[in-house]
Amino acid sequence: MVKKMQIDILSPYGYCKGVIHAINIVKELRKNNPNTPIYIWGNLVHNNHVTDALKKLDIITIEDNLKDKTIEKLSKLKKGFFVTTAHGANKKIVQEAEKLGFLHISATCPIVSNIERKIEKEINENKKEIIYYGIKNHPELEAIISINSQKIHAIYSKNDLNKYNLNNMSLAVQTTVLIDDLKAIKKCLPNINLINNICNETTIRQTKLNEIKDSYYDRIIVVGDKKSNNTKELYKIANNKSKKTMFINNAEELSKEIINQDEKILIVSGASTPKAIVDQIIDYVKFGIKIELDDKKILL
Repeated sequence: MVKKMQIDILSPYGYCKGVIHAINIVKELRKNNPNTPIYIWGNLVHNNHVTDALKKLDIITIEDNLKDKTIEKLSKLKKGFFVTTAHGANKKIVQEAEKLGFLHISATCPIVSNIERKIEKEINENKKEIIYYGIKNHPELEAIISINSQKIHAIYSKNDLNKYNLNNMSLAVQTTVLIDDLKAIKKCLPNINLINNICNETTIRQTKLNEIKDSYYDRIIVVGDKKSNNTKELYKIANNKSKKTMFINNAEELSKEIINQDEKILIVSGASTPKAIVDQIIDYVKFGIKIELDDKKILL
């Protein structure tokens, strides 16, 4: 009996516009400043392959788990560019880095920048306080809170709403949260003003995945870094669609047993997952070939 394999890819796949924006900024920065130190505070985007490729361009990532030790570490480094990531950055850290003599370059996703402006307007012009729904310890949430920690209040589930007097408040959300989670919170707050800036590509990927009939695919492979929130949210959805859902970072994490099986497979990728990684996985699943990853393709 001839085995038949079907591999489908959820579209869009590869980078979202915000990731492309961030990568292009640092590539151009290195091109125009070949000998100046470039430091990124935290992962430019949540994908370790991107971080590794940037390191080969002598662009150094300062891990964001340093938190309050970031300035101490910066003070010991040769002055250069201080790049903040696609997720945004703590405003206090940026100010302190500039005081030390670093030139700040923002690689913040335009969607995140837009929601920051809207929140500032809501606080300063409309005299509102903000309930902000996001993922605990995520850099985007920390960047938003740093705008005004007295007026912006983080919540991590609808149960946290009980902590606040919701009069004269608006609701804002992290760009990568699950649409269904937002709907659940909005249902509790039917009359609240919503500043909704969930990333459009996040919405499209989640919606298309939600529309797939349960058990239609024998296996769903979700591709991305474990730090990537939008990828983790895709995995939550996929896990309800197939009993053999996998969350992997690259083809190295696949076993030989998966090669050319009689299965219907769907490949889903996060918004910070390089297209080259998805292509690598397809080649491995189809033919058992692990193609080498090209740094230039990673940073396309």
